[in-house]
Amino acid sequence: MEKIRFAVITIIAVLLLGAFSPKAAAQFDETVIKAGDYTKSEIQLMYAIEKCIQNRDSGGIDLRSYNIDKTRFEEIYGVVYFNHPDFFYVSATTAYMDYSRTTKKMRSFAPVFLYSKETTARYARQIDSIANDLIKSMGKGMTDVEKLLYIHDYIISECDYSEEGVRDSGDNGRNIYDTLVKKKAVCVGYSLTMQYFCDKLGITNITVTSADHIWNMVRLSGKWYYIDNTWDDMLTGSPNFVAHFLFLVSENAMEEYYASHGDYFVSYDADSEKYDDMFWEEVICKMNYYKGYWYYAKEDGLYRYSFSGNREQKLVDISDVWYSTDGRSYSYSFSKTCISGKYLFYSTKYNVIRYDLNTGSKDKVYTLDRKGDYAIYDIQIKNGKLVVYSSDDDENMGKVKKTVSIKGLSNTDTTYHDDMGLRASKSGDKITLRWDSDPDAEQYYVYRYNKSTKKYTRIATVADNSYTFKKTGKDNNCEYAIRIRTAEGLSGFSATKGV
Repeated sequence: MEKIRFAVITIIAVLLLGAFSPKAAAQFDETVIKAGDYTKSEIQLMYAIEKCIQNRDSGGIDLRSYNIDKTRFEEIYGVVYFNHPDFFYVSATTAYMDYSRTTKKMRSFAPVFLYSKETTARYARQIDSIANDLIKSMGKGMTDVEKLLYIHDYIISECDYSEEGVRDSGDNGRNIYDTLVKKKAVCVGYSLTMQYFCDKLGITNITVTSADHIWNMVRLSGKWYYIDNTWDDMLTGSPNFVAHFLFLVSENAMEEYYASHGDYFVSYDADSEKYDDMFWEEVICKMNYYKGYWYYAKEDGLYRYSFSGNREQKLVDISDVWYSTDGRSYSYSFSKTCISGKYLFYSTKYNVIRYDLNTGSKDKVYTLDRKGDYAIYDIQIKNGKLVVYSSDDDENMGKVKKTVSIKGLSNTDTTYHDDMGLRASKSGDKITLRWDSDPDAEQYYVYRYNKSTKKYTRIATVADNSYTFKKTGKDNNCEYAIRIRTAEGLSGFSATKGV
């Protein structure tokens, strides 16, 4: 078979795609097969493709009995691929395909696997760890609307819209691994990741495609609503610049805000306007949850909202105005918020204020050195420190990043550690480390981890999955870790092991 570029991403127009959930077969039947105009043979082919990928069958499928042409096959493949966010290890843009150049009828197909079985398993553990930690961090008693809001804002704040720097192929940013781990994605990655979380949370959902875009629909109390995380991520490089224009909107609102989604067809009507005029419509910052309330900044101040009481309350006045480089004033505020423990941090044009969510007291923790026309455009908590983004250019709002140490600021970042089968043993004054071999590995980096300073020091770079060295005083109170260098880049640290 010939390895050729798929048209799945670029010409899959007007397909209705459904969600893969823990109850995969039922969800697949309910949201895709019953709603779509598919023949019995096409449905059988969908399940054959699904089985081929799940079994990692590189031999592929004999397609002659299906009597299907190349274009229709690509559409059917897209239905399967976009129903399986867990198929992150399969190429969406290339495949091995054999078809008649005259009749265009397909003879055979085999998927292209992006990673080895071992690497796929390791990446899957990373994805699950990130997702499970995020779901655990949700407030108890959150409604499905609140859970969707939590996921929507997380994806946008953590991921940058980009198809560069992930891998040297057309699959950049088109899967949940790139979105959650590499934190770079295009619309396919954004929508599949939203689908992945909806599936985990048991929220019925589908994905919708036009000729050049893909987004989500979700069902709440029997009604369908649109969510487009990609279009709500309005500014690359500004983590907490999160819009909510296309969060739980109706068909009418979708057309009102953005008519450029192209031609698309869905079998479900988004005719409910229940959430079209919700409080979040005017919010363009990440929203922060604390003890039953959502905290955020709008044009004129800092607010909080309670879903249980459907009540919005203004906490602090913010009257600052931001200007474009040509002197025009913006109609909305660039005040941003982030949270650490009981403290909410919010920015004004020149200051960052710490707000105690329990007492309501506030104090100034940072003031911008006002040289030229610089203003603060974003803030975030990263690695236990406050990061302030400022600029004198509204087209490059993250021009300057200032890291500020604040006493008592908790490190809420989580780092996934895979054990990678790391073992450590000692014989005399020699220490030997061994770990599971990874077929995709180009090199292994070996690190010493000091338990007192909590710092990693690289001590070796090796090609094989073992390393022996002589113990010295530097190894006292230490454990060891490895990282794997592949064509995709460098992995995170393994879990540490001592002797």
